[in-house]
Amino acid sequence: MTDHESKPAEPGIRESDSPPPLPPAWQPLTFRGVAAFSRARIGRLLAVQGTVSLLVAAAVLWCLSVTWFQRLPEAIRALPATGTIENRVLSSPRASPEPLAADGFLAVSVNLEQSASRGFASDVRIEFHRTDFILCSLLGCLRFDYPDRVLPFNQPDLEAWWGAWQWTIFVSIVLGTVAFLFISWFVLATVYAMPAWLTAYFKDRELSLPGSWKLAAAALLTPALLVSAGLVLYAVNALDLLRLLLLWCLHVPLGWFYLYCAVLRLPVVVQATGRKSNPFGGAKEKKPEGDAKQNPFTSSKTG
Repeated sequence: MTDHESKPAEPGIRESDSPPPLPPAWQPLTFRGVAAFSRARIGRLLAVQGTVSLLVAAAVLWCLSVTWFQRLPEAIRALPATGTIENRVLSSPRASPEPLAADGFLAVSVNLEQSASRGFASDVRIEFHRTDFILCSLLGCLRFDYPDRVLPFNQPDLEAWWGAWQWTIFVSIVLGTVAFLFISWFVLATVYAMPAWLTAYFKDRELSLPGSWKLAAAALLTPALLVSAGLVLYAVNALDLLRLLLLWCLHVPLGWFYLYCAVLRLPVVVQATGRKSNPFGGAKEKKPEGDAKQNPFTSSKTG
């Protein structure tokens, strides 16, 4: 065989069946990038998960800062100088049901008698009644009772409270988001690991059970980044609340899609070369030419 001649392909496998070698595991944005994490060390996966979780937490905090945390201090400053919540009852001299602060994202109002008001076309509405308060959005309203303790509900006390706890709330949001993401990724990766391994088995792809867990965990990162991008678009009014909720719902099947396509980017199992043959029939043995039976109806010519 000369150098210009290529070796024949192994029986049962076409060259197009085997994907190219996997790249180093460093990004989860492509299917091959996700597949590469199946062979990476767990430390590499944790580092990428930490980076993605911080990006998502930053998007959540920035979205809340633009949409809610700008209106809440304004609503506090519009409160009267006196007012308390005591024995699960709100006492306030404010009689107008008009919003304390409102925009397209959030509206806050005090409506003790639950009388009709002009309202405001906001995505989220918080309304304080005499014995409870409600939180309303696209999916309806939730009603909450006041706690059984004395709480201030006036401008001086609440403004001082917000100034003292503002940064603590911001840090808690970041830490809570990161913790929630890691817990949810761990649980979902554990649930998806076995389906990923079975898919790789039936598709003749190289994937161990620990590798299937790492691949499933990496497949969840791009959908999380997509949701964080949706939060940024919502904060700049490029996406409304309904489309943001639809995007959040679609990020779940997107993780399944990434998981399946990443499995198909794994190398083909070497032992799969014989799987194309009939498992119930063996190869036919060729008989030697000397043992072939002669045709009884023909006779050899004799000299």
